[in-house]
Amino acid sequence: MEKSKRALLKYLFNPRCSDLGSKLAALRWSTYYLGSNLLIPSNVYAIYDDLGLLPEDNNRYDIFVERLILEFGIKRNILEIGAGNIPRVAERIAKKQIECGMGNITVYDSYMAVKKSQYPNLTIYRKDFTLETDITDYDILIGEYPCDATDLMIKLALENNKDLYIQMCGCVAPYEGMSEQEYLYYCQHPDIYRQMLINSYLEYAKKFSGKFEVSESDTATPTLIYRHK
Repeated sequence: MEKSKRALLKYLFNPRCSDLGSKLAALRWSTYYLGSNLLIPSNVYAIYDDLGLLPEDNNRYDIFVERLILEFGIKRNILEIGAGNIPRVAERIAKKQIECGMGNITVYDSYMAVKKSQYPNLTIYRKDFTLETDITDYDILIGEYPCDATDLMIKLALENNKDLYIQMCGCVAPYEGMSEQEYLYYCQHPDIYRQMLINSYLEYAKKFSGKFEVSESDTATPTLIYRHK
């Protein structure tokens, strides 16, 4: 474990890891996060996952990919937006696509700490996803906590008749940001936190005229699903 901790600190201060907020959060909350697995910031979670510091039976990346396979399958041309500093979801999908002999995945994130993938079917773009991004060749858009890109993903999916699968995050829910007291309270009461998010996203989905499903999955937050006709 000490070796893993040293590797974590070394990674956090690697200049390629450009999210300073995540670095500071990891140092401040490392002991708490490693015992919680609920509200770990996405980029910090990716680092912990890469170092093998997360419990194997409750890894949100595995849960996300398993649910994606159940809902849509992965034998497709997939576009992931907001992949974070390490494309942990995309790497899992790419590996499974190679195993089944079908499918490709592309990721967009300007904070990506890696330039090239070890998988031939995984393409990495270290840049922002915008309205000008060409999504013609993709079958489905996915995002595991894509934050501010959520509305943009929805807009382009609707305009281009693409399937959509998003693990929602708090920054797009219709409620005010949490205070530190609320943050700690929800860390200690995950069931209450999850129900609050489900209710929030049900309200969020209404502005899209009921075209979306809000799935009450087994993860900490619900998923937003759109199936084009």
